[in-house]
Amino acid sequence: MKISDVIFKITVIFVLSLHLFSTRLLISEQESEILQLKVLSQIIENKFNEIELKTCKPNFKLMQKATVDIMNLDLKASGGGVCINYKGIKYILTAYHVIEKSEDIYVIGGFNMTRCKVIKKDKKHDLALLSTPEVTLNDVRYVDISEHEGQAGEEIWTCGNPMGIQDSITNGFIIRNPCQYSFFSYNAPTWFGSSGGGIFNRKTELIGIMSRVAFDVNVITNYTYTSGLAVNLATIRKFLDE
Repeated sequence: MKISDVIFKITVIFVLSLHLFSTRLLISEQESEILQLKVLSQIIENKFNEIELKTCKPNFKLMQKATVDIMNLDLKASGGGVCINYKGIKYILTAYHVIEKSEDIYVIGGFNMTRCKVIKKDKKHDLALLSTPEVTLNDVRYVDISEHEGQAGEEIWTCGNPMGIQDSITNGFIIRNPCQYSFFSYNAPTWFGSSGGGIFNRKTELIGIMSRVAFDVNVITNYTYTSGLAVNLATIRKFLDE
């Protein structure tokens, strides 16, 4: 092979390699621009959602109408539940420990009481799904589940039946980011009997189900602080979709 042929082949290979490199570089720049646009779009969407939440006023009447009292006659105990509309189907969502293994469950909504059926339950994540004939609970209303997880510092409202006092609403904030765990903590005042009740954002959308109450007493001031644990939105959605 002549030296000139070798030089020609090397030149051709070099030119082709340079062309492929420049093409790949162009594609990488386009991919980078697309990624930046996606990130920017997400930031703008989050800002709009944040502004919308701040300007919305919660509908307390809807919270109360969507909250029902659940009676567990086997355990002689009661808790709360939330009437939800999920993908066009109406359910009652509550905490597992409110019903546990009992099959003798009654729901009180408005001025009506009816026996309800347990569709499914999840002991690990403290969730239970109930169904009841809609005609017997004609005084209740159904809320939607939020499309967005709450964030730490976001203002929230709880609605439940602490100590049997129906439709009690309290106000507070999310303490821990719900996206990181199956549960999140909040500082709205709650008490025994609140379990199974809902946690709502400013748009009166459900973002959590109350699960546990924690107490912390300041020995100096003798003041009792209460905080709660709630099942987060991602866990609720996964439970409903299974």
